[in-house]
Amino acid sequence: MLFLLVFACASSGSDSGDTVGAHGHLTQQEVTEVPPGDAQGEAWTSSYDAEVRTLTCTGTCGTGASSMLPASFCDVGDLDYEVFYFAQDDGLLEMEVSDPISYYRGGVDADGTLVMGGYATDLGGAVELLALVEGRFTGELLEGSATASILGTVDGQPIDCVGTYSVEAVRSDW
Repeated sequence: MLFLLVFACASSGSDSGDTVGAHGHLTQQEVTEVPPGDAQGEAWTSSYDAEVRTLTCTGTCGTGASSMLPASFCDVGDLDYEVFYFAQDDGLLEMEVSDPISYYRGGVDADGTLVMGGYATDLGGAVELLALVEGRFTGELLEGSATASILGTVDGQPIDCVGTYSVEAVRSDW
């Protein structure tokens, strides 16, 4: 599943040092340097059954016939199902999933508000994936949104795609 092309299809930014690069892409710094929040304890350490819906796709999001990757990285209306595994250590929040970006790190505040980023490469670094997730834990629920980008070259075809996603998850036992 290309969910974390949900939890973002992000790519590298411009060389100007701006937080957001050309075409609205996230930067590696933006997704890898998310600070911890002010929460205390481990209240949100658990697994969550999630639904991720693709809301928008912009840019060049398809490769056509490719032997390496799917024909399209982002399709509006797609609904993906995933299990998120969260580990909380006070304000530090980490998440693991089985997706191209398998590890996210960020922060959670005492009110349950979270921000997490993820970064990965594929095909020997030819493709760069970035994601930023924002949301809020409320009781047993997690609701949020994600922005993701993918940037690179696949089988000689350029990929420059940004997707936005809605995320709804329900806490489940490990």
